[in-house]
Amino acid sequence: MVNTDNFLSVSHLNISFNGNTVIKDLSFNIKKGTLTSFLGPSGSGKTTVLRAIAGLNQAFAGQIMLDGQDITNLQPNQRNIGMIFQSYALFPNLTVFDNIAYGLRVQKKSKAEIEKAVTDMLAVIGLTERRDYYPANLSGGQRQRVAIARSMVLEPKLLLLDEPLSALDAKTRVELRNQIKRYQQELGITMIFVTHDQTEAMAISDDVLIMSLGELEQQGSAMDIYTNPKTMFVADFIGNHNVLTGTDLSKLGLGTAQPDGQYIIRPELLEHVMPADLNGYAPIEGQVVEMAVLGNRVEYSLKTATGHIVKAECMNQNINFTINDHIKVYLKVTEIKKVG
Repeated sequence: MVNTDNFLSVSHLNISFNGNTVIKDLSFNIKKGTLTSFLGPSGSGKTTVLRAIAGLNQAFAGQIMLDGQDITNLQPNQRNIGMIFQSYALFPNLTVFDNIAYGLRVQKKSKAEIEKAVTDMLAVIGLTERRDYYPANLSGGQRQRVAIARSMVLEPKLLLLDEPLSALDAKTRVELRNQIKRYQQELGITMIFVTHDQTEAMAISDDVLIMSLGELEQQGSAMDIYTNPKTMFVADFIGNHNVLTGTDLSKLGLGTAQPDGQYIIRPELLEHVMPADLNGYAPIEGQVVEMAVLGNRVEYSLKTATGHIVKAECMNQNINFTINDHIKVYLKVTEIKKVG
């Protein structure tokens, strides 16, 4: 019986190009029926790993197991893996129905099987009434939904999505990322979603792998990675943490800590309204030097008497300060987290 926690298992993956190692002894497991995001900056190796899983890059050392089968040396068409790229790659001369049906026809499915499978998939992606449209008559978001449906209708064991939303406008990106999560949950497909957008990854993922320079920095749930970063790279890359040394904490009156240790404070934990019970809280006083209103949220920075810049944020309600004001914020000292 296959261990569903290790539905996809990548072990000691090493990939080099022209003598340069770009993926360094990478190992991770992915659970069946989950949506996992590979998150990291450009050049971190996300797409390189994705292509190795798909069989599009076989110049590597290591092992890849999928659903209990060693697929390390299999050709792409032997792996039962779907892949969706940034470009939609739809056939412009085929209708929506025929684009989705293309792979099923290659598999020589019967006409009745194709009709049912594509009709069901059109209902899932909400394009039933556009089945006879051509790609040129669809919006960018609709075209990407057709591309996703074309892969999903083949019922792959694993679906890989390489920056599938990067060509879309911000509003469409949000709508489609939520739809992708819904498709994944409704159909129970195991997906890997590559992105450099942390908000995107955090919004839809069951699990997140943070990559940097070909190495795995941390793997875990979005909440765990945000609240408990294991490395300074993760602390700096995810969210908008205040990163301080133990010496900094002492100077700010936030308690004693290892002088050379690294600590983080999440900006939203700094309260600009005095708590009713100050037990366990410490005040930080400073001048407001930056302030940005982002819809219902306000981000601002204080410069303290010690010269530290402390980032904070709060909801855009009853804000009673502005740039250059001197204010106090309050932090529950137990919320300070040590990195690592």
